[in-house]
Amino acid sequence: MTFLILDSDNDGIVETYGVMRMIGAADDDLRVLVERGMVYVLDDEWITYICHFQEFNKLDARNFQISKHRQLLLQVHPELKEKLITPKKRGKSHGIP
Repeated sequence: MTFLILDSDNDGIVETYGVMRMIGAADDDLRVLVERGMVYVLDDEWITYICHFQEFNKLDARNFQISKHRQLLLQVHPELKEKLITPKKRGKSHGIP
């Protein structure tokens, strides 16, 4: 699970296949995480959402980058829309005093 978190984007979405091959994890290891409700596998390419990522990682909305897989996540689990961070535009800098 730690390696999935380290490789995830700001929305808590990770391309799991590469991480699992890198660390030598078995397919059953991902199945156990799914059964325990820790992750959701979103498609056949093992794009995976880490369930409690937003709760434990407080990210500043001004520095937030939306995941390229966010639309896939919302298609599969539309109830998560309320949990996801909405990026905010930065205000203009007034210069250094």
